Amino acid sequence: MRTHALFRLNFNPFNLALKPDEKALVRLEIRFSDHGRMYLNIGTYIHSENWDKDRQCIINRPDAGVLNKQLHDLISHIQAYELKLNEVGYPLTKEALKEYLVKGRDIQYLFNGSREK
Repeated sequence: MRTHALFRLNFNPFNLALKPDEKALVRLEIRFSDHGRMYLNIGTYIHSENWDKDRQCIINRPDAGVLNKQLHDLISHIQAYELKLNEVGYPLTKEALKEYLVKGRDIQYLFNGSREK
């Protein structure tokens, strides 16, 4: 059984038919060890010729380096949080990641017994 989350960047995740001048979304897919999934819209829209499917990165744009670094920093940030959870005996779950990303809570909320809504 897999014990860590898997990450994949998706371009045009809804398989929209794009005209040459149209852009599509790039989003992050996270697959958890319990087989759950989460999709993070990272707010980046690009043309199809600016996406390298094999390397999962943005290409042929002046800001490609900056955007790719931001994408990979986000993945590294989530992986670091997963490692912190694993060190205290918790797996990364969709709920834990939402608490962390949306509400800004670190792993301490897991130990206080009550989860505020």
